[in-house]
Amino acid sequence: MNSDFLHTRLKDATPVFIRRVHPYDGPIIENGFHRLSEKTRYYRFLSPVSRLPAEHLNRLLHCDHINHEVLCAGMVHDRRIEGVGLGQYIRSSQNPAEAEFAIVIVDDYQTRGLGGILVHALIRSCRRNGIKKIFGYYFAENHRFHALAQKYHADIRLESGAVLRADIHLTE
Repeated sequence: MNSDFLHTRLKDATPVFIRRVHPYDGPIIENGFHRLSEKTRYYRFLSPVSRLPAEHLNRLLHCDHINHEVLCAGMVHDRRIEGVGLGQYIRSSQNPAEAEFAIVIVDDYQTRGLGGILVHALIRSCRRNGIKKIFGYYFAENHRFHALAQKYHADIRLESGAVLRADIHLTE
């Protein structure tokens, strides 16, 4: 993948692209958010969320691609871009060699390999930007994220209550 664009296919051969989010992608992100189930929103935000807060959307749209990267997974449908997933990392202010990451996939595209594609793309960006470890938080009941973390040999520990933390060390 060059730093800006990747064409790939999901496990079922559905074509998708991965690219950096741009400031004009607000409608694509909002449309994708509205296509998330209540459960997917809960898993992503670790709390019930019925709407995407404007300040959160603004942060997604105005990242610097070094300390904060946001990648969009999409496809072209009826000559329009349809967002089907997002991945992001935010570099830690306490340890600049680490970053918190998160992904979210529209329900219709879950279990088709897109989460792994997004994490892989985020890891490539992290490596380019000197990040050595990424970590993400998730509910213990989120078996899909847990399986993805295990695929990347994450160190997994209980953070608090039912929330786990997965640390993925980025070796070459």
